Amino acid sequence: MYHGGGGNDTIEIRDVNFQLADGGAGTDTLKLDRSHLGLNLADERGHISEIEVIDMIGQGQNTLMLSALNVLNLSTTSNTLIINGTAEDHVNGLGSGWEDGGAHHGYHIFTNGEATVLVGVQVATDFAV
Repeated sequence: MYHGGGGNDTIEIRDVNFQLADGGAGTDTLKLDRSHLGLNLADERGHISEIEVIDMIGQGQNTLMLSALNVLNLSTTSNTLIINGTAEDHVNGLGSGWEDGGAHHGYHIFTNGEATVLVGVQVATDFAV
């Protein structure tokens, strides 16, 4: 179990077999600190809350699977998720409905209703648009 406090916290995970990652108040980051991790935000194995940034910059390829509902449920203060990574990392969109807003300030912007995802331009994505 990982609990952040007030302020901006970084929670580092070395595998995806955790019960809870709660960032608390502030702008909080969940960092995938190993290679070949596959984090599915809809997976019931681990509960993730109050996270506004996911950092996949680890030691190799990492994969993040998400949906618009996952983004909306990650934080009570934001409907935006920022994803950082390298060219080896990959984001799977798990469905259609995403609109491509183009690249701005180093991030590729995708929206689906109230959900917004900013993905580092070097990260591979497969959002269905």
